[in-house]
Amino acid sequence: MIFQIRATSGGGKTTLMRALFSLAGCAPCEVQKTARGEKVLLNKGKWGRYPFYVVGPYDAEGTGGCDRIPKIEQVIELVDKVAKPSHRKNGDHKAIVCFEGLLLAHSWGAMGEFLHERYPERYINGFIDTSMEQCYENVLKRREAKGSDNTDEERIAKIRKNVEADYHRVELAHKRVIARGGNLIDIPYAKARNFTVRYINEWCKKQEVLYG
Repeated sequence: MIFQIRATSGGGKTTLMRALFSLAGCAPCEVQKTARGEKVLLNKGKWGRYPFYVVGPYDAEGTGGCDRIPKIEQVIELVDKVAKPSHRKNGDHKAIVCFEGLLLAHSWGAMGEFLHERYPERYINGFIDTSMEQCYENVLKRREAKGSDNTDEERIAKIRKNVEADYHRVELAHKRVIARGGNLIDIPYAKARNFTVRYINEWCKKQEVLYG
């Protein structure tokens, strides 16, 4: 399974990913040296009998995942590297690969096209159905937690405008996935963790039936 979590800013992407990250017991498995030290590119854990990979860093800095990998080409390369089928009989699916990022959330683009063409059955687009108002409230709470001033009316109006614009871009991405015949699930915001865990578990059971 190649599972992309999609939602607008404040939609719960990183919160959901952090929950999956913890449940799979992920830890960094590939890092890149930078001028500022080391950046995590891949994390690896286990979900049942399947390797579970998460793309990008998830430390204490808030934003994580693909938002901190600047080049889409590098994200594609990382996903493809760990998503390839194993050598076992019947070519069973080797791993569960999860990723998310704000810019990737509202664009089909090169990432969507590549994965759709290369892994048509395995690439799943999971859209969290967070309401626009909830996204807006979440963004304000996140700013407040970081010590930002949420009383500046001009600044608040700009934040709302950005959230609305991004929300509509995610809606367009949803329509694009449908138009391309891609695999899509809608994840309920209020039950995102439990719904997604159940979905992944059902996928694992299906692999057991298909490949033993």
